[in-house]
Amino acid sequence: MNDVLAQINLQLPLIAEGATKLPTSVVRDGVFGGAVTRSAEIYLLSSAGHAFSPLRAATVRVSGSGGTVQTPARLLSGIGVSLFALDVDAVDAFRRDALPRLSLIAETRTKITVGSYYDLTVTVLSPSSLAFVFTPVGVVPPPGAESLGV
Repeated sequence: MNDVLAQINLQLPLIAEGATKLPTSVVRDGVFGGAVTRSAEIYLLSSAGHAFSPLRAATVRVSGSGGTVQTPARLLSGIGVSLFALDVDAVDAFRRDALPRLSLIAETRTKITVGSYYDLTVTVLSPSSLAFVFTPVGVVPPPGAESLGV
C-alpha cells in the first residue's frame, strides 16, 4: 500500500487541480488519507492496519453544491492507474469501461468492472455527494467503505 500512496501523491497535481498531498499517517483503524481538494477526499484501507500491508479498498468521495456533483473522471482514472503501478492499460480500461457509464448513474449503488484491473462501486450518498470505491475484480467492498475516514 505504501507504493499506492506514493503513486497517488506523485499524480495528484496532474489529476486534481489545486490538490494537496495525501497524508501518509494512519487516520484510524488502518485507514490512510484525507481531503485533497475542497470537494474531494481520498481514503485507503490497508488489509493489516499499516502502510506496508496490501491495499484492501480505496475510496474517493466528492461533493458538490446545490444538489449537483460532477464526476471527477481524471481523478478517478488517476487513482485506478495508481493501484496498478501506473500501467497505461488501466487508463485505457477506465476510458473504455467506466467513463461511458459514469455519466449515466441512475441507481443508488452501481458496480462497474474496469477491465481485469478493478471494480468501481459508485454510491450516491446524497444529491450532492458521491463515493467511488475501488476493490479487486469480484471483491465486494468492505462494510462502510464508502464512509472511510468519517
